Amino acid sequence: MNIDLRELEIFCAVVERASFTKAAEQVHLAQASVSERIAKLERSVGAPLLHRSTRDVTPTAVGRRLYDGAKGLLAEHRSMVNNLADLVGLRSGELAIGASTIPGEYLLPGQLAAYRAAFPDIRVRMIISGSRESANRVALGEFEVGVISSGIAHDDLEATPIWRDELVVVAPAGHRWRGRTEVSLEQLAGEPIVLREPGSGTRSAFEAAIADRRPGGVDFLNIAAELGSTTAVKEAVLDGLGVGVVSTKALAPEMENKSVMLVRLAGIDMGRSINSVVHRRRALSPAARSFVEHLHDADRTRSEQPNTR
Repeated sequence: MNIDLRELEIFCAVVERASFTKAAEQVHLAQASVSERIAKLERSVGAPLLHRSTRDVTPTAVGRRLYDGAKGLLAEHRSMVNNLADLVGLRSGELAIGASTIPGEYLLPGQLAAYRAAFPDIRVRMIISGSRESANRVALGEFEVGVISSGIAHDDLEATPIWRDELVVVAPAGHRWRGRTEVSLEQLAGEPIVLREPGSGTRSAFEAAIADRRPGGVDFLNIAAELGSTTAVKEAVLDGLGVGVVSTKALAPEMENKSVMLVRLAGIDMGRSINSVVHRRRALSPAARSFVEHLHDADRTRSEQPNTR
């Protein structure tokens, strides 16, 4: 049997919460990923582990035996991690990180919860600002780690991709583009548009994406407003100020309630990386090093999961 600790953690969460949905929230994964992990675990064991009904989820006899053993194994694993943390200075301390809006508001909160579960006595202080400011404060030593939504050009900083993101044009659900999946730059120029402020990761990524077509920047657009947060851009779009350029990672609630529509720019790739940033020549504290490793481990785990969509 090939069983890893992450699968056991997910399985225990499903048993304890009696729900795939609630377990997914606890372990910070999509429900489809939880289902796939449980199916993989059942294949490894060679027997059903859960009774599934419309009301709840309960363990089978084999599942109950596995759950009892898994709880002890996970407790021993946590004990080992805590003992090692003592040796490398991770029992307590403070970690200061800077984040741009998209990772800071939409991606990192769940990762911080998972990190704190492993290192409960590490106090994390996260400041959200523009990508440029976050990177500059890492360079100055105010933050040990930055997580930003754009590239950097700084000799003292090293950036490593963590997540992939995509920018899209977002409009109110009743917009005249309804039914379209993409528009041209010329069509975009015919609409009032709301953008993030210069220096933000979203603004920089948008300008870089259209640079080949419009080397003069965004002056050709009918800019109705430049706003300091993604939430403000979304609210302005919903209030009819104009269309906006927003990360897909920030649109889940609006897409779920169908209050907006999104389109892509024809022939233009608006994909980007979200990166961790550290200083090249400064040694990271144990807390900072463990946090960076946590982010990249989470990224590897996600990339190894089958695409269930």
